[in-house]
Amino acid sequence: MAIATGLSLIALAYTRVNIPRILLLGVGVTAGLALAASALMALPLLEGEYYRVVNADVGDDGLIYSITVVTSGSSEETIVFPTPVESPIKPAKTADDRPTITGHLVRIGEDGGLQVLPHWSTPLNLALYTLALLVGVALTITLGRRE
Repeated sequence: MAIATGLSLIALAYTRVNIPRILLLGVGVTAGLALAASALMALPLLEGEYYRVVNADVGDDGLIYSITVVTSGSSEETIVFPTPVESPIKPAKTADDRPTITGHLVRIGEDGGLQVLPHWSTPLNLALYTLALLVGVALTITLGRRE
């Protein structure tokens, strides 16, 4: 979407359509907010150790008793919770009884609960698409000014 919008703005500039400054300002403000959002999404991934869940022992009550994770060294480790924790993903199991936490990136919080983290590609993609949009806007402004 960002690339298409950027290319559309460039095409408009080439056809000499006068793009209102308020539209360009709106795009700029939105892009700034998107970059801030991507930074906020990336922060939890930079704040310490996290794991990818490959399996979990989830009771019928929706509580997680243990998780099997892949550590940063690519080895599997099972983490058993002394007190079962509530699943951060609802429902805790699929219709065929598989744990829904499987495949997610998680961190064990200070309270002992699980925090689901965004995949690293989500903030990266948002930032890259936003930068592409900003390049399009910059080119639109530049091309719109040429005589």
